[in-house]
Amino acid sequence: MEVRVTQDLVRAAIRQNDTRCGIALALRELSDDIYMPRVNQNTISFSDRRTGQRYTYATPAKAAKWIDSFDGSGPIPKPLTFELGEPIKARPIHRSQPSELVRKSDHDAARVTPHVRTSVPRNYRPVR
Repeated sequence: MEVRVTQDLVRAAIRQNDTRCGIALALRELSDDIYMPRVNQNTISFSDRRTGQRYTYATPAKAAKWIDSFDGSGPIPKPLTFELGEPIKARPIHRSQPSELVRKSDHDAARVTPHVRTSVPRNYRPVR
């Protein structure tokens, strides 16, 4: 899979953000089925709606060097193109079943509200 980080994506990217860096944005541009990309020095991962899998790849050296340059305080690096090889890991995407979901009202009802004191204690003396 060829990943192309264009100049527009570099400008839209956020430094030191593993889900909004240029590479993560480029992955989203590849297909509407790709979501939740996460990119760091060691791995690149994303979920694919079409296959129902979350894929993890080793970050290529060229991409890791680009990430270093982008996240640093120096000038913004030039656009990048690199090839993602075979995934090192693929696992099914876990989707919550309706029985696992908690309604917000149930969650709030179960929360314990701490007692709030509204009067001044008898032994209270202001500091002078």
